[in-house]
Amino acid sequence: MLDIHRICMYQDEKIDAAEPLHVGCHWHEWVEILNVCEGEITVHANESIFHVGKGQCIVIGSSSLHAIDCPTGYRHVQCLHIPAGYLLEHHCLDYLEKQTFMIKNMPAFLENLTIIAASMYQTEVTASLDYEIHLLKLVALLVEENKKGRIIESKIAYGSTFQQILSYIHVNYHEDLTLNGIAKHFGYSPQHVALLFRTYLKQTFLGYLNELRVNKAKYMLSRTDERIIDIAFGCGYPNEHALIRNFKNITGYTPLAYRKEAKKIKS
Repeated sequence: MLDIHRICMYQDEKIDAAEPLHVGCHWHEWVEILNVCEGEITVHANESIFHVGKGQCIVIGSSSLHAIDCPTGYRHVQCLHIPAGYLLEHHCLDYLEKQTFMIKNMPAFLENLTIIAASMYQTEVTASLDYEIHLLKLVALLVEENKKGRIIESKIAYGSTFQQILSYIHVNYHEDLTLNGIAKHFGYSPQHVALLFRTYLKQTFLGYLNELRVNKAKYMLSRTDERIIDIAFGCGYPNEHALIRNFKNITGYTPLAYRKEAKKIKS
């Protein structure tokens, strides 16, 4: 959920998963912090594999291409997204861009995260100050950890053109996107764009687009009461049947079943 200060996104997920979850290869402009309280996850980033278990935390930098795997069973994961604009404003985005690393100083990290989570939805002046102070402390800790610890810079040699293509898709996923249309927009042949997806992401353009749209649909299903057909349109599908088909192929659930499960978890 977005905090009342409209800076960060925070989610505290507790779920007993009957099926494994795979979040396909993607990137975003914000810094993603995953703190595993129970269970485990696996993060594939920058040609490395990170096994993140109970009591561990991983930081996935801005514009870092990554995928996430979650096994069956119970997991409790806290997720904090810090936008690139906030980091730019405080002159520290360069330290956290295209980098992936594990937190070493967990006591200091947990102290700041706990206060951030407790104060991010409060309107009192003291709570707002606590939030801003400890968010800055957390960012400072991330920068210091990345300078001292194991720094893994992106080794994935996707060029600026392919990154522009991915960015274009992330902005326009709700439009009627096609491989031919993307290729024409960037002045390449469809075969060349298809090759870029196979080379860098090991999947097809359509597979990538559907994963992105389904992930957007999952977010809307779990956090809004919008109708399935409206979510389908909002995610770029021509009708609800197309959303249902692709959603079930990727998640194993229908959108309605996924929404019911998400409400159970929240309650």
